[in-house]
Amino acid sequence: MASLPKADGGIRRVDWLEHGRKLSFRYEDQASDLVALLSAADELVGAPDQDTLMRRAVEIARERIGLERVALYLEDDSGRVMNGTWGTDLEGRTTDERHYAYAKGEPEEKAHHLMDEGRARWLVFEDAALMASENGTSRMVRRGWLALTPIRSMRGPIGLLFNDTAMSGQPLDVAKQELAAILCSLVASIVERKRVEEQLLRRSMFDESTGMPSQALFIDRLQRRSLQVEREGRYAVMALSLDRWSTISETYSPHFYEAFLGQVAQRLSFCLRPGDTASRLSTNEFAILADPVEDEAEAEAFASRLLATLARPLAVEGEEIIATASVGIAMDSEESPIVAEEHLQNARAALAKAKSGGVSRSASFNPADRELLLRSYRLEHDLHQAVEQGDFLMHYQPIVRLDTGELSGFESLIRWIHPTRGMVMPGMFIPLAEDNGLIRPIGEWVLSESCRQSGVWRKELGGRSSGVTLSVNLSVKQFLQPDLYERIERILDRTGMPPRLLHLEITESAVMEDPEQARGVLSRLKSLGLLLSLDDFGTGFSSLSYLTRLPLDILKIDRSFVMRLGHDARTEAVVRAVCDLSRDLGMEVIAEGVETPQQLEALRSFDCQYVQGYIVAKPLAPDEAGKLLAGGGNHLDIEMPRTTRRTQILPRNTLGE
Repeated sequence: MASLPKADGGIRRVDWLEHGRKLSFRYEDQASDLVALLSAADELVGAPDQDTLMRRAVEIARERIGLERVALYLEDDSGRVMNGTWGTDLEGRTTDERHYAYAKGEPEEKAHHLMDEGRARWLVFEDAALMASENGTSRMVRRGWLALTPIRSMRGPIGLLFNDTAMSGQPLDVAKQELAAILCSLVASIVERKRVEEQLLRRSMFDESTGMPSQALFIDRLQRRSLQVEREGRYAVMALSLDRWSTISETYSPHFYEAFLGQVAQRLSFCLRPGDTASRLSTNEFAILADPVEDEAEAEAFASRLLATLARPLAVEGEEIIATASVGIAMDSEESPIVAEEHLQNARAALAKAKSGGVSRSASFNPADRELLLRSYRLEHDLHQAVEQGDFLMHYQPIVRLDTGELSGFESLIRWIHPTRGMVMPGMFIPLAEDNGLIRPIGEWVLSESCRQSGVWRKELGGRSSGVTLSVNLSVKQFLQPDLYERIERILDRTGMPPRLLHLEITESAVMEDPEQARGVLSRLKSLGLLLSLDDFGTGFSSLSYLTRLPLDILKIDRSFVMRLGHDARTEAVVRAVCDLSRDLGMEVIAEGVETPQQLEALRSFDCQYVQGYIVAKPLAPDEAGKLLAGGGNHLDIEMPRTTRRTQILPRNTLGE
């Protein structure tokens, strides 16, 4: 049986005296016996484990109370088996016999008491013994009287105290039975307290959801390993964080994502070797002590195995989830031991570097990463203040028709005006906002401000801006908001924005999280009268069957494809196929990130309808965009073939540039 942790500082005797005052006694002469019993409480409290507690309780029952023959039964840690300890056998000899009392779950018809006089053993089965003894009972046995006194905690019965007068054949002493009840109450209190202490100890050392060591235990093991200089081989600490965790936690119930985390922990455990340790540090962050590793190359290979194992789909409550993660690796020092906390911080700094490069990445630590992590923490703090103070402004990048060169609309792009860093580009702070949940208020401000600015242009410029569209990106978190429709409807009403001039861009990842749900959300948004665009097309895992079923109006070719035009024949084939596909599906297509005449010429040969990028114009401040509109869009310094046909179109992503 597992040892129980000692009570912190012991239980004061006055606690038991106070407990005793609440009980009623029939005889005044019990006072001395009660004092003697309570004086033995410290002996029970000091028991190092449950076996010792049971033996000492039996000794007290015999020596302090004067019971003839005593047996005590208590539940084990599982709560399904009771263990018994005898004080004396039938002949009155002291014995230390221990045995199973009963196994919970036996049929009630088997519940009975048997006394094997030859071996001095009672076999007690499931509930009948406890039910019969709820209020304490006594009954005749062949050689005297038997008393059953329940041991009850706040959780219910947890044991029984048996005593009989089989040796003397005398009736039970009522006063002694009342003292036995007090003893049972003391035992129950001690067992319950030790149980709670053990639970608290385990919770401080192990994660309740995954069973993994806690951060405190991980740090302890890491510190011990760092001091074992005589051990051969090196070791590495890895910090692992699940990608897009906030999307999962906000999409599913706590019960679901706890089950999901449990499976993630199992996957990680499968990758561990005998000397390795894995720990859950926080909600979606884990640490791994890889010991031993030969060098950094082996540590990186280990990290790759972790990522590959997690990348396989997980089945959670009937749903298939893909868990990608990022890993930071920090090797031990070959010169001197690293303090455990510092070593873990190094791994976290490397993790921040890995996450900055995208999803499912790994990175190794170098000293410059600590400064990078510190800057990231400061930037996140400043971003919270920026949201509260509204330290943002919008820029607008023109989108033009490729066949006419005429302005068709703008893509709304956010900028952060930092008090010391100046203008901060979205690539620096949008990933932070997505991780910490600020993307929702930022995204809603972008949508509202874009619609407001459109109203300013329409009022000041009249017909010259009447057909100019604005394209605004919706983050995954915004897209998953249950009241998204109502939020957009309120913004349209408040700003007076004509829905036909607003184009919402949704990323492939948002759509493919749950295509059927996405279809419903998109259809509802479409009913407002606005247009819908699939952003960064080609970078995700869109299924063509879903593409034909979703109510989309526009496909946007990601800049990663555009930049390879003229250099890679396969990329050109893909872009040409997307342009053909969009026409066949009745959609329009926009190529973003166009920067060279060579790229422009290739897109023109594919009959791509719209382009945006620095070859057309950089993102413009609101007044600069207004001047462009006031000039009729003729300020675009770009050579394009002119035709008589003119079509309206949209701009792009507020948050993605």
